[in-house]
Amino acid sequence: GLDTLLPERWSIEVTEDTPPRVIFQAADLAELASNAQLNLRGTATDDLGLVAVRARLQVVGDEATSAASLSIWKASQADDSSSATEQPREFNIDAHWSIAQAGSFVAGQHVAVWLEACDSSGQWSQSQVQEFSIREQHELIESIQEKQNQLLTQVRELVDTQRRNVQLFSRAWELAHQAKKLQRDQIDLFRNSAQVQRAVAERLGGSTAAQ
Repeated sequence: GLDTLLPERWSIEVTEDTPPRVIFQAADLAELASNAQLNLRGTATDDLGLVAVRARLQVVGDEATSAASLSIWKASQADDSSSATEQPREFNIDAHWSIAQAGSFVAGQHVAVWLEACDSSGQWSQSQVQEFSIREQHELIESIQEKQNQLLTQVRELVDTQRRNVQLFSRAWELAHQAKKLQRDQIDLFRNSAQVQRAVAERLGGSTAAQ
């Protein structure tokens, strides 16, 4: 008779290739001068590998004009097309884009900016969209100064509040000490808390002095 060898059996699990995930870090200011440098920061990730990352910019409401594009990174390939370099699964985005290179803008316009990433299967994904208003340079400087003044006022109010807290805490300590009803652990707690209060007040005072 004949001996027949059965072929080996393999178990294959098929998983879905999910599109990339792109995160666009929120900008510090939502206002730009027409010649400003836009900072682009974020991350792009993919389960199999990334091949390209880019930024897009479009005037809000102008759907007829294609969005401007800035190539941030693109995977390179060896001369032999069959051997591509290893594709990263995560890419940290840290780039700058001159607004003037993307187009000609005037004060009063609003532009939408987002990031896009492509995986090895050709799937593109985009981040959340951030909108920026174009301002005249002198208006932008005034807006920044106003925000700085508001922040400085808030810090000064915090300093005044902290100083009042220190005074109230010191008064409470004196009254409790005069009553002579505190245990040793309560006294230590009062002293430690007083040191923290003074340290915070000195730190806040130093911040305002530096301003």
